[in-house]
Amino acid sequence: LTRKFPDGCYRGCNLACAKGAEEVTLEQGPRAGRRVGIDGPEYETAAAVTCMGIFDPQFIMEYNWYCDEYGLDTISMGVTASFLMECVQRGFLAQEDVGYPLAWGDTRAAGRLLHETARGEGFGKVCGQGVHRAKAVVADLHARRTGRPRREILAQLERFGMEMKGLEFSMYITKESLAQQGGYGFALKGPQHDEAWLIFIDQVHQELPTFEMKAQALKWFPLVRTWFNAVGLCKLPWIDVRNPEAARTENPARNLPSLDYYVKYLNATLGTRKTLQDVLDDSERLQLLQKMINVRHGKGSRESDRIPDRAMGPAFLNEYQARAAYYDEWLKERVGDEQLPGSMEERHALLLRLRREAYERLCDVVYREKGYTDEGLPLPETLEAFGLLDAKALELLESKGLTVARERALSN
Repeated sequence: LTRKFPDGCYRGCNLACAKGAEEVTLEQGPRAGRRVGIDGPEYETAAAVTCMGIFDPQFIMEYNWYCDEYGLDTISMGVTASFLMECVQRGFLAQEDVGYPLAWGDTRAAGRLLHETARGEGFGKVCGQGVHRAKAVVADLHARRTGRPRREILAQLERFGMEMKGLEFSMYITKESLAQQGGYGFALKGPQHDEAWLIFIDQVHQELPTFEMKAQALKWFPLVRTWFNAVGLCKLPWIDVRNPEAARTENPARNLPSLDYYVKYLNATLGTRKTLQDVLDDSERLQLLQKMINVRHGKGSRESDRIPDRAMGPAFLNEYQARAAYYDEWLKERVGDEQLPGSMEERHALLLRLRREAYERLCDVVYREKGYTDEGLPLPETLEAFGLLDAKALELLESKGLTVARERALSN
């Protein structure tokens, strides 16, 4: 900042999306009193802290700096800490489990948990394992204290434990964007928007009104984003700055005029003559390989693509009550005034059922679009088309209960 030029990846970037703060004096933790420069905070970091009910800019900056210093991911740390705070609020954890009060908005407790997590001490040993494993720990503690069945407790925790495939959710609220729910659910690395950031074109621009359009987007956009990651190019000038010429194309949201520049750059750099379809095919081959790795590790089926209730709607009744007028109107538009249940408890249950059903229908359409089985496994012919149906892939599919004709030509 003192050098008077934007802190981007390179000086010519027209976005320069990096952020920074200088001469910040730490007020908490083992480095209290030290003046530091902070790389950030990015909006995901700020949002992760507000998930803990903390809106203090000083704490957000210190949290950012300490996470960087410790090598902790700011999103996973914040989402896991907020999950544990909610476990305390909802009675799944007691103070004796944690060792100290762990409440929303308490910067001292949040800071203590952060430092314990980094050192692997105290309740930080639980937090450091992430939401997926923390759910099991919390269920065990609560079952021992109350005598409730562990499976019943886990079912409750999974309603608001914001993780999938072992990764914590990034910070977009997907309740009102079915396309972004799928963007998180089908993401191979887990629920982050690097693979499919569709919430803006779905919820704001409303450019994906049908299931079919959402499904097509949930195949096409991840292919483009996977290619950007594979070649090491920044996707922001494509997705965040729409070319005016895109309005004249059949699908403006794809911003094909800008994407064409990337394909030309690729060909000029490598001396190739690839088309956009060649790029998409290269990316689909890579994505199928990643998908099969997930299948091998038990994270590649329909079950692994399912999202928590909170990602699709109000997980608990009090969340419905907080926006009752909105949710009531949403239900009326779908079932009519006559079919609207009388009690709020029944309306809450109906809304969750309808949204779960919508997500399952989305899975059906997306799997067909991608060439998968109903359970989310790549079909043999899909792998075969990209030269990926070798003996190991065949054995893996058969181990998952898929019958594969042995006369199919195996890839080398």
